[in-house]
Amino acid sequence: MTFIKLLRRLLPLNFGIPYLLIVVNQLVWFVMIHIASARGLPLTVKNILLLLYSFVSLTVLVQLINSITSMTRALRILGNLLLVFFYVNLSGYHFTTGAGLEFSVAADNIGNAWTPESAMFLVAVCGIPAMAISAVAIVVLSLLEVKKRVLSATVQARPLWQKAATGALLYLAILVAPITTYDEVTYFWKSAFDYYARYDVDHQKGTYPLVRNRGRSVASVVKGLKNRQTPPILLLTIESFQADLVGRRSRTGKEITPTFNRLIDKGVYVERFYGNSVQTCKGLFAILFSTIPSIRGKVFPDYFHLRVQSLPAVLEAAGYETIFFQAYDNLKFDKTAAFLKRNGFAVVDSIHGSLKPEDEDQIWGWGPEDGLFYRRFFEWLDRHHSRQPRGKPLFIQLTTIANHMPFYQVPPQKRLIHRQPKMWSEAYENSIHLTDRHLKVFFNQINQRDYLKGAVVIITGDHAVPIGRHGNNYNEIGYHEDTFRTPLLLLWEGRLAPRRISDVAHSQMDIAPTVLELLGLSEVEHHFQGTSILGRGKKQHPIYLIQPYAGQYLEVVRYPYKLIYHQRTGKEQLYHLTRDPDEKRNLVLSADSGVMKRLRDDLRAIYLNQKLIEINAIWRPR
Repeated sequence: MTFIKLLRRLLPLNFGIPYLLIVVNQLVWFVMIHIASARGLPLTVKNILLLLYSFVSLTVLVQLINSITSMTRALRILGNLLLVFFYVNLSGYHFTTGAGLEFSVAADNIGNAWTPESAMFLVAVCGIPAMAISAVAIVVLSLLEVKKRVLSATVQARPLWQKAATGALLYLAILVAPITTYDEVTYFWKSAFDYYARYDVDHQKGTYPLVRNRGRSVASVVKGLKNRQTPPILLLTIESFQADLVGRRSRTGKEITPTFNRLIDKGVYVERFYGNSVQTCKGLFAILFSTIPSIRGKVFPDYFHLRVQSLPAVLEAAGYETIFFQAYDNLKFDKTAAFLKRNGFAVVDSIHGSLKPEDEDQIWGWGPEDGLFYRRFFEWLDRHHSRQPRGKPLFIQLTTIANHMPFYQVPPQKRLIHRQPKMWSEAYENSIHLTDRHLKVFFNQINQRDYLKGAVVIITGDHAVPIGRHGNNYNEIGYHEDTFRTPLLLLWEGRLAPRRISDVAHSQMDIAPTVLELLGLSEVEHHFQGTSILGRGKKQHPIYLIQPYAGQYLEVVRYPYKLIYHQRTGKEQLYHLTRDPDEKRNLVLSADSGVMKRLRDDLRAIYLNQKLIEINAIWRPR
């Protein structure tokens, strides 16, 4: 057998119309993404070779699928249509967000993929043009298949198993090779190696290293308190609350968050406060469990049976009634309701059972706007409170939804800063301004109720959202300050003197320890990793930031220093945040060795935390 014949026998080499369409798609998107776009790659020899290499990985994948589907006509049609659909939409995703779709994004969120809101999100991130092009392509190819068999004609000559095996080996080599490919589908599968990476960390089996104040039960601590305080506590987490816009004006001269700005003068405000990750369920985990969010997966749905201590569980044991209410209607999203009921909340509900027919014009995007949410919740609370035994204090967490991306959904008549927003940041300013106006409703409702007088009110975000400061608008891509910075305001009128905390950074993980300190419960046994914001003159503790996507960015802030470690590449970045707030000067090569050692040691706590989550060793069995 000659060498040429052997190659023909082993290699799948049969091109067709679908392959040519995908190549054209690749060429068009390369021009738009990597050449014409300001976000594109510099046209160096290395980058040109990488772009050309992407056609190699694309060709191997297309021919591999063609070999596998050559058994039947139906398989060939289905395989070719799916290829075209995914290539066009993944290219659209890259063009819209500025990065290819990661396997981790799909793996962590596949459980929510069939909700209407997820479909809305997919349209937003893939782009209507890409969705339309892929739909038209599928219709045209299907019609051509009926008349000309353009899809099923790309059949491989037998023996198919040998060609499929050869194609599989070549494609596996491409996946494991340390070479970047800008073939969107192959990039997606290569990123799976990052998702399933394991972390080398020491842990003595059977120990629970996060547990503090061992043996101090809530009952014993409460018994020892003198002049015990049990104020109502309302914790408000605002959807996608970005700290950068607090105290700022838009280009039109209007205050973006005027209501919140006035409230700052009445409470304790942390000027440098962080959400510990980039999604709602991860933010809730950091807030309520004072624990580093997981690197891989989400704790609520993926580690449902994790043993953890929670802020509501401690408060419930201290005599509080615990209530969680959200504006979003789907309580099964990320298993939120089930996990929170399992871990300390007596009531977990959505506002949608309390909405009225006349409310319809105030419901858009992901759910009711905030003012409506507040009014209907407090009406519900009045009914609920009237049925409960007197004297039990309340711990209430409310989570809003109106300020959820895509922010262009704010109704035209409610766009009060930019009537015709031209940029993502302008759409966000409209949305957060409306959210800010509705804070007046929230406080009016509290002030109208005697049973909520003297309440502690905590306002923060479930997470931040980047709005273009570093050329990025999507939580799944960013890793700079604007991806994590969200506000924190603590109000307790007549009890806490107003002040701004500017010398120490804090995060969502510090909220639960702060509440315990307010109530005199700091000595309770718990595993909370945060530090109360109330202490003066405290040294900076480590702030842990988790970007689980984009190749995993794991970050530690010991203000003013911030270390960023990229798991995929092993690259480190170190910034001095007061001298370099835009994070442009990487100090890794010139940094003090003691600073680097301390931050790297802090980083190991993220790996230990992940292992403790995976082996269920955060909190001891009861």
